[in-house]
Amino acid sequence: MVQDVAEESRAYLSTLLPTPREWRLVKTVVLVSLVVFLALVPFAKLPLPRVWAFIPVYESALVINDLITAVLLFGQFRILRTPGLLVLACGYLFTACMATVHALTFPDLFAPGGWLGAGPQSTAWLYMFWHAGFPLFVIAYAWLKDQPRNLSRLTRFTPLAVAGVFGLVGAFTLAATVGQDALPKIMRGNHYTPAMVYVIVSVWVFSLFALVRLWRCRVRSVLDLWVMVVVCAWLFDIALSAMLNAGRFDLGFYAGRIYGLLAASFVLLMLLLENGMLYARLAQMHQSELQKNATLMALAQRIAEGDLTVRVDPQSYMGSVGQALEEMVDSLREMNHEISGGVAVLASSATTILSGASQVASGAADSASAVTQAVITMAETKQTALIASEKAQHVSEAAQRAAQVSQLGQESVDDAVARMLHIREHMGQIAASTIKLTEHAMMIGEIIATVNDLADQSNLLAVNASIEAAKAGEQGLGFGVVAQEVRSLAQQSKQATVQVRSILNDIGKAISGAVQTAEQGAQAVESGVKQSKAAGESIRQLAESIAESAQAAAQIAVSAQQQLAGIDQLAQAMDDISASATRNAESTRETEAAAQSLHELGQTLERLMLRYKA
Repeated sequence: MVQDVAEESRAYLSTLLPTPREWRLVKTVVLVSLVVFLALVPFAKLPLPRVWAFIPVYESALVINDLITAVLLFGQFRILRTPGLLVLACGYLFTACMATVHALTFPDLFAPGGWLGAGPQSTAWLYMFWHAGFPLFVIAYAWLKDQPRNLSRLTRFTPLAVAGVFGLVGAFTLAATVGQDALPKIMRGNHYTPAMVYVIVSVWVFSLFALVRLWRCRVRSVLDLWVMVVVCAWLFDIALSAMLNAGRFDLGFYAGRIYGLLAASFVLLMLLLENGMLYARLAQMHQSELQKNATLMALAQRIAEGDLTVRVDPQSYMGSVGQALEEMVDSLREMNHEISGGVAVLASSATTILSGASQVASGAADSASAVTQAVITMAETKQTALIASEKAQHVSEAAQRAAQVSQLGQESVDDAVARMLHIREHMGQIAASTIKLTEHAMMIGEIIATVNDLADQSNLLAVNASIEAAKAGEQGLGFGVVAQEVRSLAQQSKQATVQVRSILNDIGKAISGAVQTAEQGAQAVESGVKQSKAAGESIRQLAESIAESAQAAAQIAVSAQQQLAGIDQLAQAMDDISASATRNAESTRETEAAAQSLHELGQTLERLMLRYKA
């Protein structure tokens, strides 16, 4: 990339840095122009004859110069793609178009009032627009020089830029012709009005600002120097032809136009000189390349004939081409040495391969016999595996049936445990009822004791009543009878309580026996539940073991089937190997023939490598 930039800088005025000699030349041109300008200033208002042919000749030359300059700058822009060149080229195109319109509207040149509907002020205002517009293009060019480049799709803007220039020229032409009445009056016949001073000073300041902006560029190229010369000539042109003179066709008028023509010629001359030097350099380079190509052809011919002893100087053959040719020759030398060693190894290897091929051929027959024996053994193994697979299938089915039986046993044990638990619940209820019955019997005993006490008291009262009745005599006879009956009833009640107590004692003994029996039954039920659970756990473990055995048996059966399938594939593979062994025997014979050909090829290559001198 750096080398490309350097080549670019040496090729174009817009990228070429000025030398001290070019600086001196530019200063000399500006100084001479300044001296001539100062010499002409005192005589600027000197009237001269009206030479009507001067205007078309001057402006035709000006248009031609500006158009050629614009074309050359557009060409450099298409190569370098710098935005500043596009703007500067548009500036020269603008001056060419404005000079054409200016000539067409000049009064009394092609028509009494000029063409394009021009009036008395049209030509003067077109001159102002013309000389104010070009410095603005120069200012834009100087500003774009200091900005980073953006080269993507930049050339697509060229038609738009040209169209913009034509549009700008059309707008200024309409303003100076159709809209001239809206502009200040700056001409009175061929002389200037006082308003001309303000307008022309403003235009002159634009050119001065353009010169200052160019001078302040960070990096100035040769093109920048000559554009500054153009702007200086532009300042002298405006000063002589519109500021220091009295009007048209005086010395300042003619001298200013000559400065304008010189301003249009400076850059064009430098671009033409640049193109001439580029063409001369191209011709020299072409001639040099022809000589280098002839030398390269001679070297290539020697290399093609097998002479690798040639020496290549990279500095003598276009730099990279010479370097590439030198690297190619060195690579060929290395390849020659490597190939020579490889050919020797190839010849030796071919002899070894030929010997090995013979041994392989003899071993192939032994391999074929061994493979045949292996095929027979594999057939026997396949039959054994088939029997084992059938046995494994039977074992798997028996294990499945055992698993189903163990599952039914597990369900029966679970049902028995559930029933024992139900019985235990009923025994508990019976024990609770018996305990309640015992409590009621005890309550009845208490009541009987109370009744017995009442009977004793009634008997005592009856005795007392009898005594009282005896004391009463006849009046107490009826009461005595009642007392005797009460005593009889008390005795009967006491006897009944004795009998009931005896019955309650028997009931208590029976209840105690029932409670003891219920407790023994509960203990027996609890023991039965524990034994049933233990039996259920044993049956469950047995069922799991049987299920695992059934699963293992099923896996064994599947594995036996897979093994049988694998043995089938292995038998097929052995058949294929047998066929391959037969083909290998044939290929071995072909390899032996190929090894013989390879041995002959190695000898041929040894003879060919003797042709190259390294």
